[in-house]
Formats: sequence, C-alpha cells, structure tokens
Amino acid sequence: MSTNPPSIGDYSPGILSLLPMIYVAWADQVLSPSEVRTLQHKVSQLASLTAEDLELIQKWTNPQSPPSRELFQNWRIILSGYAAQLPTKQRISLADLGLEMAKTVSDQATTWTETNVKS
Repeated sequence: MSTNPPSIGDYSPGILSLLPMIYVAWADQVLSPSEVRTLQHKVSQLASLTAEDLELIQKWTNPQSPPSRELFQNWRIILSGYAAQLPTKQRISLADLGLEMAKTVSDQATTWTETNVKS
C-alpha cells in the first residue's frame, strides 16, 4: 500500500523555515562538516523549534544517513510548488522562502518575521 508523501501542511513552521537550507545542503548528496555546522548554528538560533522539530532536523542533518530519494524529491516538490506561487518576477533568498512557507502553516505569523530567523 502506498502512502502519500508529506505536503507543506504536514510540516511545522519551524521545519518549513529550514527546509530550503536543508534541501540545498543535500543537493550534492553529501552533507559536509561545514554544512552541518551551519545548519546546527541556524537551529540553535531558533527558539521556536519544538522537540519534534529538533528530532527531525537532527535526523535530516546526519551525514551518515542521507534522505531517501523519495524524501528529497518531496522536498523539491514542496519548495518549487511554494516558489511557483510567488509573484513571477520576485526573487527571494532561501531564508525568505523558508519564512514565507512557515507563515503559511503558522497561527503565529509574527514569530516568523524575527530577524534571528533570517540571520
């Protein structure tokens, strides 16, 4: 029996805020030590992450356990689907994309405008 892959609404705002960076970090199918440090630094700055968010991020940033092809493809679909909804000529950073995605599923939109989320 096949299950549907997670959709944007299946992820928390915290996960969505980091998903573009996680996707790019794994784009070459290798997570380097510097990429792990960068992601860990970003995670340490986000006070709004839940215990479940932290557990999932730790799983996804383990260089010894790359995401499955299906999960990586799902991330691409979520990111490209959301990016396609943006105004056609608007260019935004990965951090901005993550924040915009987080806002779509959060009932606390003000949390996802914090400057430390983007730093």
